[in-house]
Amino acid sequence: RAANGSWGAPVNVSGSDAARVTIDQSTSLLVTPDGRYHLTWISAVNDYIRYQYSDSAGQSWAANHPGSGVQATHNPSLGYAAGRLRIYGHGTPVPAPDGRGEDLYFFEGAGGAAGWGAWTKFVSGTNYDSSVNVRWSQFFCSFPNTIDLAYWNDNYPNMLYAGSEVKAP
Repeated sequence: RAANGSWGAPVNVSGSDAARVTIDQSTSLLVTPDGRYHLTWISAVNDYIRYQYSDSAGQSWAANHPGSGVQATHNPSLGYAAGRLRIYGHGTPVPAPDGRGEDLYFFEGAGGAAGWGAWTKFVSGTNYDSSVNVRWSQFFCSFPNTIDLAYWNDNYPNMLYAGSEVKAP
């Protein structure tokens, strides 16, 4: 979308890796301070996490999928702090693709073509079959090492957890 409010032509980001569009399968888009666009979603073909990035304001995209071709979650969410990108989600759904996924995890890396770290647990529990809502820096650019997170447990009545994680620069 241009600064004047007009929309450009559509760009097919996923190619043949179209996004899964059933419940809990949204995409997550993040633009980092260097102007790079980051996008993550779940593939409709095999339910794998997909990640693509653009250094051309969304006109062209390159892929760098984490997870070595295994389903790790559904409904991934992007977060960024201290120069590091994270893809958050809950554990692998059992049965796949729409079962429960215990605990909450993330992949971490520098984004773009850089390598991804392991699927790392950050919250343990059998009741976190939920999506993680993430945003970078609660006060916008004033705290670039802070990620705000919110997630809920799925035992009724649902309890919402919200907090911040401060990452070392």
